[in-house]
Amino acid sequence: MEFLSRIGAVDALRPTFFELVDEETLIGMVKPALKTVLSVYAPRYPAYLLPAYNRFEELYALVTLAIEKYYLDTCGTVALVCTLVCGLTGRGGRWLVWR
Repeated sequence: MEFLSRIGAVDALRPTFFELVDEETLIGMVKPALKTVLSVYAPRYPAYLLPAYNRFEELYALVTLAIEKYYLDTCGTVALVCTLVCGLTGRGGRWLVWR
């Protein structure tokens, strides 16, 4: 299956189609996972986490904005959050691997 990931790949630093689909899938799962974790811990620590749970959409947008702004300022490029936080990289047209 490695030959499928190299179809149309001219540059080794450019992500392949499969890597992009995998990253988008991972990004789509981060928000519900964080909301579930917050919903589990909010009843245990209501003074701190209940206001955060009630304003989850706004807090998630602010945290995402802060992370993207930081990496735009330091790296000069906009990178996907899962690439930066999880350390996922594409190496030589292969699937995403941990650093």
